[in-house]
Amino acid sequence: MLFATRKPRRFYHPYIYVDERKERLEERVGKVRRELGLEAGRTPMPEDVRGRFAGGTRRLERRRRSARRPWSLTVLLLLIGLAVVLWYVLDRGLT
Repeated sequence: MLFATRKPRRFYHPYIYVDERKERLEERVGKVRRELGLEAGRTPMPEDVRGRFAGGTRRLERRRRSARRPWSLTVLLLLIGLAVVLWYVLDRGLT
């Protein structure tokens, strides 16, 4: 017990309200899905909505765009800068 951390108590909330209308609707939807042969857990989405969700949020889109920067260009610029600095230092040191 010296180094063991205590785990928080798990959350348990029994339902006290049951929506019979919602249950009947879910049963009907499940029955129609089985008749049509669709997957039980997934809802079909229209193409325009699916494309919008695939892009993610604006923050994720910005992050994805920033990750696409070409690292080779950055490395090339750093090497050119280093070469210029070395050339300047060596040129000053020899004269």
